[in-house]
Amino acid sequence: MTDSSFRSFSQSISIGAVLACALALTACRASDSNDTSTDAPVVASGPALRVDGRPSAPTTVSVPGSDVAFAMVEVPGGVLGGTEVAPFAIATLEVTWDQYMAMVAETEGPPPSKDGTKIDGLARPTKPYIATDRGFGMGTRPVISISALGAESFCDWLSLRTGRKFRLPTETEWEWAARAGSNGSYSLGVTAADLDQVAWYDANSNSTTHPVGEKAPNAWGLFDMHGNVAEWTRAIEPGTHKWDRHRLCGGSFFDPAELLAVTERETRDSSWNMSDPQIPQSVWWLADAAWPGMRVVMDVE
Repeated sequence: MTDSSFRSFSQSISIGAVLACALALTACRASDSNDTSTDAPVVASGPALRVDGRPSAPTTVSVPGSDVAFAMVEVPGGVLGGTEVAPFAIATLEVTWDQYMAMVAETEGPPPSKDGTKIDGLARPTKPYIATDRGFGMGTRPVISISALGAESFCDWLSLRTGRKFRLPTETEWEWAARAGSNGSYSLGVTAADLDQVAWYDANSNSTTHPVGEKAPNAWGLFDMHGNVAEWTRAIEPGTHKWDRHRLCGGSFFDPAELLAVTERETRDSSWNMSDPQIPQSVWWLADAAWPGMRVVMDVE
């Protein structure tokens, strides 16, 4: 049984979704088997990694008419594995339940807008029929059990509310930010032996999520890039199936250390929503996957 299958199996048992366990064997996780380099300081040039400049100080972007706000860090551009990475801004923290549910709450009223006028065509999640927090708690813990569509919808809502362009990071952007100048498997200066200082994972999480930002940040001031929740990203080379347009990165509270490596990827599997009794099944919430969450990025103007 693969590591991803074991996680789906264990999670299914914990919520009683026995039927989902049988299909969890098809869960897909891909990693870069050629990543044998060690952690190194930020370098000026090189075939694997080049970082230009340093991250900016965090700035706050608030959503008018709400308590939702994000601390954003503009990270420098450079080259990762031969791919040019342009500068972009990324949230220092994972999206929390408080932030995400501010959007969900608006499904009870008119579609959101900046000036109070009705705007049609904004896709927003319906309220979940299950306790999607799995009993872990909400508040400042990271939102979980959301589909890629739910994550994209939150970015659309933020863009509409703020007038700024919010979106999910690409796989490359996410890895670039997670590395923070590292040539190794984890963030700059971090090894598997150091993960307890920066990550919630299977060795220390007690099988639950934790409030965001409790562990040490990486070298670019970003918290929970390893563990807590796995984060949705846009696939660089999407497959033909709609589920392959997004990948999860970073590993989660449920994963062992090796699955928190910056090169790890996970693609949604059919077992992740097997126990959802709705017809059709929810496209927003994942009844049998407790680990998918998100972090937002913002285009630099």
